[in-house]
Amino acid sequence: MMSWKVTAALILALFVAGVGSAAAQNEDPGKFDKGSLVTIQGCVRESLTKGAYVLTRVQEWPVANSPNGKYGPRHYWVDTLAAEFKNRVGQTIQLRGKIISVKKSKIDMTPGRKRDLSRIEIERPDIHIAATPHDAGLQPGRSANSDDQQITLLKLRISEILTVMKTCLPES
Repeated sequence: MMSWKVTAALILALFVAGVGSAAAQNEDPGKFDKGSLVTIQGCVRESLTKGAYVLTRVQEWPVANSPNGKYGPRHYWVDTLAAEFKNRVGQTIQLRGKIISVKKSKIDMTPGRKRDLSRIEIERPDIHIAATPHDAGLQPGRSANSDDQQITLLKLRISEILTVMKTCLPES
């Protein structure tokens, strides 16, 4: 069993292009509630926040009807030892665990030159995790605006971490 000392953060982002505000009507009731067991797979990348990591190109099981949760697109986060993810940057991993919390949160979008996104920040209860729009899976050329994107933030207690591949799959 892993230690739950909070020394690093991993945001497991299930970003989907063009997600709208009709989140609640498309969610999968029960599959992603507190106490549900899930498996997440993706590529580990360093975030723009020191000591934090993001999981890109996320796949999840059970298979969902939509990327939406109660408040907007589903995003996962875990607090665990930094070494668990630091040594896995550039690898495809699979995480299995139980959802222990479901919270309303948001993504702040920061414009770069020509108002295109240059950075996003995901709000967690204790820290904001910054990432590039590319690592967050946001559409290229998407413009920032003054509105934050509402998300469903699921805290995941990890029971198992598996290395699926020592590399990340090339982007399609």
